[in-house]
Amino acid sequence: MIAIEWGFIRNSGLISKFDFKHFKDLPVWVFHNRDDDVVPFDKGKEPVDAAKAVGGSPRFTVHESGKHKMQLHKNLNPEVIDWMFSHSR
Repeated sequence: MIAIEWGFIRNSGLISKFDFKHFKDLPVWVFHNRDDDVVPFDKGKEPVDAAKAVGGSPRFTVHESGKHKMQLHKNLNPEVIDWMFSHSR
């Protein structure tokens, strides 16, 4: 799963109410801009930390600039494509 600006938690209540155990065995790569002015960086990092706390191992890539609505082309590169196709269910 690729998550860009993983800030859905911001509008759905406290992070403690979301069961991150569902992500424990799911490959997740999260991308977030540090200067995002819609989903603050700390709110984007919370789900990453919560997934790690239950034994998950999400990858987390932080870009220093780009504000909100990070463009897919910024992250859709050969490394990400190889990573996506290296996983199956």
